Amino acid sequence: MLERGESTLDYIIITPLRIREYLISKVITLTSLALLTGTAISAMSPLSGFNVPLLVTGIALTSVLFILIGFMAVARFRTVNEYMLTSLLYISVFCLPILDYFGLYRSWVFYLLPTQASLVLIRGAFELPAAWLILYSISYLIICIAAAFPFAYRAFYRFIVLKEGER
Repeated sequence: MLERGESTLDYIIITPLRIREYLISKVITLTSLALLTGTAISAMSPLSGFNVPLLVTGIALTSVLFILIGFMAVARFRTVNEYMLTSLLYISVFCLPILDYFGLYRSWVFYLLPTQASLVLIRGAFELPAAWLILYSISYLIICIAAAFPFAYRAFYRFIVLKEGER
């Protein structure tokens, strides 16, 4: 949103940098920040010992997916305020697996949401889940990432490059 608001994207799209390369660079940069902060916070946890590979996998896959979802969600808006008003609906849906995480409500439907897979992996770093849950989580997040990338690409192309829907 800041790059768009400051017209930085207008200059980026006229360079030889391809949309795919721009998206990948953002994913790498923001995922690196998520990994750094997530592992630092976990390292300060009062819980003794945790499964670092599972934590890193959970943070990385979750970060990549939600960065791509963020591109899809944000691309059509010019300001943060416009985005915030409409984001409440899908953010609420993605947060539903929190009910299961805290034991408030359990449903198999939560396993259709990628946030359930994320929570399984990240919690699994502290309480090792069954092998099938780890396999489900990693596989499902990879499938969701593969599905999200073309949509993020199209959203960027449509709303940033072509400037569709601008007023």
